[in-house]
Order: sequence, then C-alpha cells, then structure tokens
Amino acid sequence: MTRYLSMRGYDRLMSFKSLVQSGSSKDLPEAQERVLELYRRSVRSVPFIVECFNIEGVATPAQLRSRIMKEFRKKTDITNPRALDLLVVKGLEELMMFLTQTKQRHHLIAQYVQEESFDPRKLGIIDRGESEFLKKFLEGNA
Repeated sequence: MTRYLSMRGYDRLMSFKSLVQSGSSKDLPEAQERVLELYRRSVRSVPFIVECFNIEGVATPAQLRSRIMKEFRKKTDITNPRALDLLVVKGLEELMMFLTQTKQRHHLIAQYVQEESFDPRKLGIIDRGESEFLKKFLEGNA
C-alpha cells in the first residue's frame, strides 16, 4: 500500500510544476498569488498526508490544516517579492518531501503536531542526569 500511496504523492507533485517553473514574481501581487496557491495545495494535500503517514490517532486533518495556517500567518509581514518567492520554494520543497515520503512519520509529528512549547524535561520524560552513575562519569571526565 505504501508504494501505491507514494505513486499518488508523485502524481500530486506533477501538478506543482506551475509553481516551480514560473520563476520569480514580477511584483508583490503575483508573489502573494503564488503564496496563496501553495497554501491551497498544502491544505488539499493534508488528507493524503494523514492517510499516508497513518497519524489519525495522533492528529486530525483539521489540526494539521490549523498548523499550516499558523505557519503561513507567521510570515504575513513580508512584502518583498523575492523573499516571498524564496519562501514559496522552501514551502514547496517541504511539501514535496512529505508527498514523496522522504520525510518520515516522526518528522511530521515533531514539526507539525507537537506544540512548540513541548519540553520533555518538564514532563519528566527525560532523566535530568541526576543519577549516581552519570555524576561519577562526569566527575571522572572533568
């Protein structure tokens, strides 16, 4: 089934040629249109990504769409067309990595599902290094 999904992802990539081949934008409205097109294509790819990476139990498509919107809104103050074109290329590359399954499930979860404030040390998931063995080891290497 993964190969089938991977081929479906490749088919989706072929539709992105217009964003890549158009080169740089002439003015700000054209650059903004390319950003909007990338946003639409990213949001439309969410159901495929959820199915492909099997993250139904971790996040819903609505949560991923919300996170994508949040990432796009972080950059709303940029008015330079060249900077917007660069961000479109980077965003398209990121989307391509997910559609071709170059990035793996844990990349998706770590980057787009978990909260930015997630700190495993605060939750007690990671040992704080207070074990006797570690103290002796660090003292011996000092």
